Amino acid sequence: MMMRLNGNGAFSGFKLWQIQRLLLWVLLVVVSAAFASACNGISSRNSASSGNETASQAEVRVISHAVGTTEIPASPQRIVTFDSTSLESALAIGVTPIGTINTDWTHLQSDLTGVENIGITGEPNLEKTLSLRPDLILGNTYHQAIYPQASQIAPTVLAPFESSADWKAVFALVSEALGQSDAHDQFMADYEARLAEFKAKMGNRLQTLDVSVITVPADGSITVYLDQTFAGTIVQDAGLQRPPSQRHFGFSERLPRERIQDIDADVIFLWNSALPGEDDQKINAAVTQLKQDPLWQQLNAVQTDRVYEVPYYWIGPGPIAANLVIDDLFQSLLKEEVIDEQEP
Repeated sequence: MMMRLNGNGAFSGFKLWQIQRLLLWVLLVVVSAAFASACNGISSRNSASSGNETASQAEVRVISHAVGTTEIPASPQRIVTFDSTSLESALAIGVTPIGTINTDWTHLQSDLTGVENIGITGEPNLEKTLSLRPDLILGNTYHQAIYPQASQIAPTVLAPFESSADWKAVFALVSEALGQSDAHDQFMADYEARLAEFKAKMGNRLQTLDVSVITVPADGSITVYLDQTFAGTIVQDAGLQRPPSQRHFGFSERLPRERIQDIDADVIFLWNSALPGEDDQKINAAVTQLKQDPLWQQLNAVQTDRVYEVPYYWIGPGPIAANLVIDDLFQSLLKEEVIDEQEP
């Protein structure tokens, strides 16, 4: 049946109440559909929001460090290091930063090709750091003064650091921040295995042999490195003894020539390389003068030709250098054992 308007504006063939019911039914259908659509939209948005929140939570980690807790990327890709120990810690687990402070550590140079220089040790250039757009900055407590500014550039993690003896703690924190704790654990397991091998080969000599680690500043005095230094921790880990005059807690002692006897030991490790900013010629002249001193020539280690000159990685700064120090212990002290066995 066709419907058409009659002269009164009504559809012919239907009564008015029927038309009103039909229109009401259509209106209900439209409203219901709109409501359902709106609900679905809200549900979709809530699901998306929930998903984004979950994804966001999965993309960051919270790490505790020297100045509090910081949210960092789950997998940081653009790392800047403010100090040499953090730098070496990252390199040791296969992570190369995009920027770091200028370093003269020769044992690291081959790993720094293409890495941007952001300033000198102790004074990283924040403007240069900002230009690199890092997603993680690593430093230590020496950088607390610039921590607020650094944190505005990128999440910043500072390791507790009082002396070079803290290299293991720095290595552990850097590895955690980089999501490489497994690599750290493997590195340290290898470190301990090498030391166990060294101790086994040294045998009873560990109970009778004592060693000193010294350097000669340009002023001609003598600095002795004790247990709370980078080299001191490795010597201790290797089971080596110190002479009685050095068996106390401490970082280092600067001795006048009159106390030269306090450095005597069965073996002396001497590093005489100039640090950055020091004069090589003055350092070498001071060492030459020391070797000509009659008091030096009376030392037991000198008279038995057991003074070993070593590179300045003996003062740090991290896990790569630690393995190099162990190399030197193998090459010097175990070579001595072979010579002793060959002597009649």
